[in-house]
Amino acid sequence: MPDSLNKTLIIRFSSVGDIVLSSLLVRTLRQRFPNIHIAFLLKSEYADLVRHNPHVNRVIEFPSGGSFGDLLRLRRAI
Repeated sequence: MPDSLNKTLIIRFSSVGDIVLSSLLVRTLRQRFPNIHIAFLLKSEYADLVRHNPHVNRVIEFPSGGSFGDLLRLRRAI
């Protein structure tokens, strides 16, 4: 793994347990790469699970029950 990373995107659309357990990954990334920009992509209904994590720079919400068009808009936004 390189000594420096600029950005990372963590994608987890569902599974509350996996989202909560990923906080260890986020914290470890922040410790290893203090200047990294960490974004977390998940369904809107789970956004509050990571919204106040001090190690996450951006929370990207995908609408629950989103359509293929929503997915295409998300792709362009990312």
